[in-house]
Amino acid sequence: MTASYSNKTIAFIPFIESCEMFLGFLVKKHFFSKSEPRIMPPECWIEYRKSDIELDVIYEYGDYPWIRITINGKDNSLDNIIKKKWPNKAINRKKGPSDPDKRIVFALEKYSHVLQEHISELT
Repeated sequence: MTASYSNKTIAFIPFIESCEMFLGFLVKKHFFSKSEPRIMPPECWIEYRKSDIELDVIYEYGDYPWIRITINGKDNSLDNIIKKKWPNKAINRKKGPSDPDKRIVFALEKYSHVLQEHISELT
């Protein structure tokens, strides 16, 4: 389902739709609220919030998206948390795709698996 997008948004459609596909469970199953995409080229980000936890999914065009997690006012990269708590699930960007759209799917799919399995340990 593709919504209506402005010209400055078109480059971010794969990111926006992939967030819905891979992180929509945060809203549907865990009752996070989701912001509208915020766009300041070359970046786009979407916020997911629930009480004292916030997940900011940040994407700079052409690169891999990443997630900043804020719990009780403390910021951390989800990548750092994964490396520390579940090192076997760390995202290896060196072995990832070179195509920008495939990079989005590669990273968000991996984040999705970790979050679905371990969200209760973060909230």
